[in-house]
Amino acid sequence: MKVAIGQDSHRFDLEEKDKKLILGGVEFEGPALSANSDGDVIFHAITNAISGITCVNILGSIADEMCKNRNNR
Repeated sequence: MKVAIGQDSHRFDLEEKDKKLILGGVEFEGPALSANSDGDVIFHAITNAISGITCVNILGSIADEMCKNRNNR
């Protein structure tokens, strides 16, 4: 059995009006979180926990590259 703790945090982005606040894949009213991705801290914390179990840096390497490629289109 393996156990890991995942953590993620982002600041609120009070200037970006078109971006949605997404938590656990659900959109909420209110200011979005500042991030190079959707800023979903719930899913990102789960992903970080999985990274801890598998020893694969998913968000720090794989997801960051995916966001760069998406934003360059």
